[in-house]
Amino acid sequence: MSDGTPEAARTPFGRFYAGPLLLVEQGLVVVCLTLVLGLATLELVLRNLGSEWLDLTSTQIITYYLAFHLGLYSAVLACRSVRHISIDALSPLLPTEVKRWVRAALFAVSAATSVALAVLAWQYIQELPEAQSIIPARMGPFWSERLWKMPMVVAFGLMALHFAVLVAREARGEATGMEYEAPQEAAEDTGEREGGSE
Repeated sequence: MSDGTPEAARTPFGRFYAGPLLLVEQGLVVVCLTLVLGLATLELVLRNLGSEWLDLTSTQIITYYLAFHLGLYSAVLACRSVRHISIDALSPLLPTEVKRWVRAALFAVSAATSVALAVLAWQYIQELPEAQSIIPARMGPFWSERLWKMPMVVAFGLMALHFAVLVAREARGEATGMEYEAPQEAAEDTGEREGGSE
């Protein structure tokens, strides 16, 4: 998957952004999806067999957290590739140059919102008791609720980064994937091209 970032060919940050960072994000989604499907299948099989060699309660809790992180990091990839949910009724009515700055403003608001969510998530995690476990019967660093909820902060931080990159690309006039024409304008352009070909 390529996010089409032209900066990747020109700056160290661009190369890191379009290369290693993208691979890490994709890898997290693949790992979470694989573990969720694997654990859910294992739980279903063991439940039907009546086997008790695995603690199903622990499995369910881990699956819940992994599914939550899967959704978050899928959203991170959606923000990177501009496939996130977007409600924009004004752009088709605006001139092309104005559309660009409207998109940049919307991306900036989204980046600020993501930063705020990352800060709130961090504060929430820090308020959790240090020894609190996601599974009361299990103690230790691996079962720490802080550890299992920390990916929230990273995910919102990555979303903020992606929206900030989109703001910069819009400001430079680079394609972000949000460019589109109003239906009437597109139809007129198509008609002109067809008329010219005749």
